Amino acid sequence: MNQMKILILFFSLSCNCVMASALKQYYGDISLRYQDWTDQIGGLEGNKYWGTFNFTYDYKEPFVDSERKIDLTISTNDAGGFFFAVKEAQFTTIGVQQEFSAGVLILDWVEIDRVWGLGKLNNRVNIDFFNPGQAGLPGVRYKFNVSKNIKFDTFASFIYVPELNPSLKINKDAGTVTSRSPWAEAPAATTQVGGLDRQIFYTVHIPDIQDIVLRPQAGINLQFSLFENLHISSYYIKKPENNLSNTATLIVDNITFTPYVDVYPKIYYHELWGGQVTFETPDRDIQLYGSYLMSQPGDKPENDQDIINLGYAFRLDKKSEAYTGAGIRYLFLNGESHFGYIARLTDYDESNLLERKPRWNQALNFALEFKFFESFAFETEFFYDMLNYDRLASVKLRYDYSSFLAASLGLNAVTSPDDGVGYWADFRNNDALFTEVSILF
Repeated sequence: MNQMKILILFFSLSCNCVMASALKQYYGDISLRYQDWTDQIGGLEGNKYWGTFNFTYDYKEPFVDSERKIDLTISTNDAGGFFFAVKEAQFTTIGVQQEFSAGVLILDWVEIDRVWGLGKLNNRVNIDFFNPGQAGLPGVRYKFNVSKNIKFDTFASFIYVPELNPSLKINKDAGTVTSRSPWAEAPAATTQVGGLDRQIFYTVHIPDIQDIVLRPQAGINLQFSLFENLHISSYYIKKPENNLSNTATLIVDNITFTPYVDVYPKIYYHELWGGQVTFETPDRDIQLYGSYLMSQPGDKPENDQDIINLGYAFRLDKKSEAYTGAGIRYLFLNGESHFGYIARLTDYDESNLLERKPRWNQALNFALEFKFFESFAFETEFFYDMLNYDRLASVKLRYDYSSFLAASLGLNAVTSPDDGVGYWADFRNNDALFTEVSILF
């Protein structure tokens, strides 16, 4: 995956190799976070210290028919993990009725994919699951206004880059797969064979880089505006899933009773389609939306062989996923708030090893952020899944000491029932009471 990271970084920067000038606009921060203040909260390896570098370059000037943007983040932690994501890296030319963009692009076609961190349409940053964020897709985008009320938005690409975070470390010589992130669960290191614990030796058959990257994808979004502030849109896109799927074969040596696992990363296509209705008040202070998203299995990978487990062969298939949701966003002086709802409409098949646990089933979200006293900023967000009772809560207070220095205090909490089986039950120990110091530029 190191080759993949180098490739995406090179691709992103090459699309935006613009020399610094008087018109450029850039900002960012270098932050150090400590979140192991008490034995009662946190303490998980890889979740004690975080160092983060954020950088945004945004060229957008009045009366200029082009825009450029780079938005990236790099993080490291106390477990020695290194994580980065290119959120956007694009160049845009703007005409009277059309717009063309190239680079790493975020498609704003379905709001619930962004709010709930589903990762179906766009990639996610996913360094910290409390803030999954969005990372764009490499490709080109063309927007065209047919009339005042009808707009086309198309996307196409021959380059595929899967989500890079959170990643696992593969040691070929030792036959191990380990994690350096509190959000990435490594496979079991040992298992019982013949009444004794035996190390599992993993061999990961990573495809050639060109077999991963060269993947065509295309989509279209059609928006119709009934009125100036009421929009109805429908979209369709065929693309590889944002995550690689892994299947494995297990063989136990009859003499040494040593278990050997061969892991085969696979790229599955899926077809996304759905629609969205958006209403805005004339002053755009209030926005209401309703979204529908369907993910249907598409083309199967070339290496879609049977799975072998202790001599038995079987085959797995992907299943469809459907979500619907709605929300309201309110913008006010120095802040904004959001209240949303999402429901998964399809059942989760726990026995299918290719299916991942859904992040959310039937859930509510509330978010609030605002600035006060010029130097202070407060933000909080709460998620509650009414089906399996998973809860996420985050609170953060930030003080800007100057235009170059800021300090923050906050709390992240994951709550799930003791017998919980939801997505977040595996991350109960990822709570954090943290302080953070940031150098701003």
